[in-house]
Amino acid sequence: MRWHRMLPLLLLAVLVAVPAWADYLEVRRPATIKEQPDGDATVLQHVGDGTYFRLVTAEQTDGYYEVALAGIPPTGWIYRTLVRRYAGDPPPGTVPADQPEVVFPQPPAGPIPPEDAPVDVSVFRAAGCPPEGDAVYEKNKRLNRLKNRTLGPRPSQVQRITFDDLSYPAIDSTRWSSDYAIELDALVVDVKPGGNETCNCHASAAADKDAHIELAIEDGAEKSRRVVVEVTPAWRAFMNSKGVDWTTPHLKQTLIGHWIRVHGWMMFDAEHADESRNTAPNGTNVWRATAWEIHPVTSLEILPTPIP
Repeated sequence: MRWHRMLPLLLLAVLVAVPAWADYLEVRRPATIKEQPDGDATVLQHVGDGTYFRLVTAEQTDGYYEVALAGIPPTGWIYRTLVRRYAGDPPPGTVPADQPEVVFPQPPAGPIPPEDAPVDVSVFRAAGCPPEGDAVYEKNKRLNRLKNRTLGPRPSQVQRITFDDLSYPAIDSTRWSSDYAIELDALVVDVKPGGNETCNCHASAAADKDAHIELAIEDGAEKSRRVVVEVTPAWRAFMNSKGVDWTTPHLKQTLIGHWIRVHGWMMFDAEHADESRNTAPNGTNVWRATAWEIHPVTSLEILPTPIP
């Protein structure tokens, strides 16, 4: 075959070889990422407007685009009317890339030795308020059960991570897992009482509200560079039984300006995804780096010297 006859075929081969999924999507309004391209499928994450995703495939399936996620599962589905599609690569720093890899330990199988036994504070839960609080919708009930965990992690489960790992600036909805327990060192920049929340059955008494502790690695850090950890009423009551004051006023008085070491369960607070830099980089009300929290806090201590 002569070259001039082969040229159209070669050009066609080049076009076919170019990945159609080089395009990306920008979320235009609050949306959900589904496990399957189906309206009744399991919700993997909630995302705010201004979130970006790389396309996995060019074609839609039942009106859904398949997009790349950072975590497990590696892909999810978002409905076409909630996004705008663009050609080429997304803006730098708006999708997961070069994220920290942290390996979390698995507790050894078999009988639990006394030194590795978890702390159980279930007897300190507020009477009349179940773990799901007074939430109406199932997704909020599931979130509240995570917030209100009363069984602490086994010491062998706790993985030390850095503040930079936790707050790494990229889409992070599925970076971590609520099955993870971590140890984190950071500087306390603010302590606030929580509101009247569904997780605490809209309790109004200070003792029955969470304490919100804002962490950073430098004094005066912008809000979009802060991480939130929360003390819950059950763990506060447990510490009080040990003679340790975790009331919000005392934490505010003693912690602000100090470096602390905190342990607890990880939790992605989807209610704040559109207020977090990592999941809403173009959001208009961003006041934290990530929607991932340590919630509940199961232990904390003031460190004697700043950590570099």
